[in-house]
Amino acid sequence: MKPEKQLDGESTPQKMDREGGYEDESTLKNGSDVAEESSVRSSCKIDRYGFIETENNNHSTMTVPEAMLKKRIHKENDRSKKWLRMLHKDGSSKLKERARKGIPDAVRGASWLWIMQQYVSEYGAIKQRFPDPSAILTSPSTLIDARTTDEIERDIDRTFPKHTMFEADGGLGQNALRRILQSYAALDTEVGYCQGMGFIAALFLTYLVEEDAFYCFHSVLSRSSSPLRLMYLPKMSETQKVLYVFEQLGAQHLGSLWTHMSAEGIHPTMYATEWFMTMFCRGFSFDLVTRVWDIYLAEGSFKIVYRVSLAILKSFEKQFMERSFEKMMALLKELPRLIDADALIEVSCD
Repeated sequence: MKPEKQLDGESTPQKMDREGGYEDESTLKNGSDVAEESSVRSSCKIDRYGFIETENNNHSTMTVPEAMLKKRIHKENDRSKKWLRMLHKDGSSKLKERARKGIPDAVRGASWLWIMQQYVSEYGAIKQRFPDPSAILTSPSTLIDARTTDEIERDIDRTFPKHTMFEADGGLGQNALRRILQSYAALDTEVGYCQGMGFIAALFLTYLVEEDAFYCFHSVLSRSSSPLRLMYLPKMSETQKVLYVFEQLGAQHLGSLWTHMSAEGIHPTMYATEWFMTMFCRGFSFDLVTRVWDIYLAEGSFKIVYRVSLAILKSFEKQFMERSFEKMMALLKELPRLIDADALIEVSCD
């Protein structure tokens, strides 16, 4: 049985499956929707990550007071200098410590690439195997079955549709994303394509050129210390294992909150499946997404995903304890826009 999740509705769990479709198709747009969005676009702000700031866009960064914003900018500028010095070295004993504090966004792309080159052997292997990744799709020997191609295509315009890189149908961002997913599917026919993969590939594209984004995407899925690739296999048995581990951790660390949620019928498959399979890329602000990925790339361990998931629930323990099933499901839906990423990561790494 495939796991169910719920974030797009209040009481009816949705299935996140390998066929590239949520049962809720509300993210699909018709021509009039696109025209309306285009007219609204000119009056909208673009956040630091490239997302169009709208009321229902959870990916946008949280608005903070000007004084706090200036303090953050000053801190990031100081950290940027340290990271730039570190990028000229062959490794660093301070990587874990600095990654947990957050990689400054100005040097995040270069830093992610440096981490992959220095610490992830799979990165060097795939780059050596395909010095020109564009040749994968142009090779006469490349075969991608029609079903996989269709699954990829159906998800392209659902991936970060509010991001300036991916909002245009058939634009540069969508085309690059399509090529990366098709190239991976051609190389790993056992996995092919599974929903959730697109968000991770798109994340890399927001910071790296297409070629480097492909190498990083392929490497993180192939990384021996990560369960990601196994989670995307057809039977999704690894996803079930990851959810089982989370259940045990929840019972161990969340006590009465976990007992209450279980008694009300709230199961991790209703919300955590999507968190895990997209590594928070779908629905959460990039303030949180990027911080999780800073740590995940630097440490190579899925532990940060478990820790952040537990911290999310713990941070809203009081609200959950006061609610019954339907209101808890509504709260789970609202969580992404209520989270303070810096505070949450601090708790997760404590």
